[in-house]
Amino acid sequence: MSESLQGRIIVNFRRHSVVEQADGTRVNCMVKGRKLKPVAGDRVRWEPSEKGGAIIEILPRHGVLERYDTGRDRQVLAANVDQAVVVNAIEPGTDWFTVDKYLAALEANEIEPLILLNKIDLASEQQLADLDARFDVYRRLDYRVLFVSTQTQQGMETLLEQLSGKISVLVGASGVGKSAITQHLMPDENVRIGEISAASGEGRHTTTATVLYHLAGGGDLIDSPGVREYRLWPMPPRDIAPLFREIRSLQGKCRFADCLHTKEPGCAIKAAHEAGDIHARRYASYIALVGIMEDQYRSY
Repeated sequence: MSESLQGRIIVNFRRHSVVEQADGTRVNCMVKGRKLKPVAGDRVRWEPSEKGGAIIEILPRHGVLERYDTGRDRQVLAANVDQAVVVNAIEPGTDWFTVDKYLAALEANEIEPLILLNKIDLASEQQLADLDARFDVYRRLDYRVLFVSTQTQQGMETLLEQLSGKISVLVGASGVGKSAITQHLMPDENVRIGEISAASGEGRHTTTATVLYHLAGGGDLIDSPGVREYRLWPMPPRDIAPLFREIRSLQGKCRFADCLHTKEPGCAIKAAHEAGDIHARRYASYIALVGIMEDQYRSY
């Protein structure tokens, strides 16, 4: 029996993956057994074979990025992610509930968020001042917020610094400029895609696959088409509260231990909201997510 080796998944296709070793060499590996479902970012054990290698084990994961899709099993998009960049833009505008939904999902998966506002070159000074005040809600909760423009390069150097030394992924709605940001961070992306295509023999599928790229300034970026529909996995509605930092800090102070913080008397969360200590927009997002989970978890 061949001695097993360790490596990291750079890109995965249906039953085979490109595995990168510590010295940077890449091996085209088949996936051994139907139960194994590796994804980009996974650390794996593999053994050499006549055609390259065979993946025999997925090592313990952290920072798992998952997608919920009705009628399907849980779909893991990427693994061992350290941070997710939640991308918003001046155009088409910021959907605040979507931001809060992403933040809750990242809290659930213990992935550190970085909130980004792109296309700031399209805004006036007054618009930027107004948006800065609105995003300050997140700064007060110790979330990092960064304003950038791929057109003027403003903030892009700081973004590179924030990505250094970490495995990151971009999430956000269509039209916010994720592709432009990726292209700026990795100007030779097409060359890299070509290299991976050649190594995998799956060139025609590479542009729709989740791929891990190395950034020139250090760190890695996972590019996943699947994050466009990234949603929370169904969970009991009461599990939503700990995913909001301002609510988590007050838990245990309500009259009832099983308080859902919606209609119950003696609720410390509602009292904090009414006193202005919990922002109305954030509380509305919490109520909306609880309602969604009441439906989704029941169906699930």
